[in-house]
Amino acid sequence: MLTPETLAQVLQEYTGFKFDFMLNDNRTCMISMKGNRFFKKRLSIHRMFLQAPDDVLQAVARFLKKRDKKSNRIINVFIQNQSSHLDHTPKVKKITIKTTGVLYDLQAIYDEINQYYFDKKLDLKITWSKPGRGLNHIVFGRYFDTLKLIRINQMMDDPFFPYEFVSLVVYHEMLHHVVPSYYDQKGHFRQHGPVFKAEEKKFKQYSFCQKWLRANKKEIFNRQKAQ
Repeated sequence: MLTPETLAQVLQEYTGFKFDFMLNDNRTCMISMKGNRFFKKRLSIHRMFLQAPDDVLQAVARFLKKRDKKSNRIINVFIQNQSSHLDHTPKVKKITIKTTGVLYDLQAIYDEINQYYFDKKLDLKITWSKPGRGLNHIVFGRYFDTLKLIRINQMMDDPFFPYEFVSLVVYHEMLHHVVPSYYDQKGHFRQHGPVFKAEEKKFKQYSFCQKWLRANKKEIFNRQKAQ
């Protein structure tokens, strides 16, 4: 394992850049560098890279210089492998968990799905979240693996959205814990691979939900924009 000082030295040697250096514990942006030839660069990199082998550090250096896709894939595979060992669940205590909505109780839906499909083996947190704004696509829910947390778009706490569809969204996000995202042999990120899609279709009301979604997609998008 490298020390922060050694990591900074190695990356400066590989890139040929001089920069201010800091470690981060971010959950999303693991590597960022600001500055240009007129201003001193500032590199922020996740502390997981203290354990990175030399080929990954060389890929980081190439990426910082050229932003090439091959280096990016090597870095992403390393991050994916390392992230599986991270645990940010203590941070959930600082997040306001709201499961009871005007119409739907997420905890009740989660418990029902957990019992029926997963034999009550999953131990995740779930909460309503505010709808995104200005999006050109619809985000019904998200799963944050290191937090073991599911966020569901509060827009769906509405009679317009059938109970079955809300339940499918919750089931979908729970599946992300059971069938994690991965990088394939070509370095492509796969969130919904063949195994995931096969498991998703086991949801009893899957066909109904897909038909409802196709019939109402325009209205859903309009509702999303109006939030």
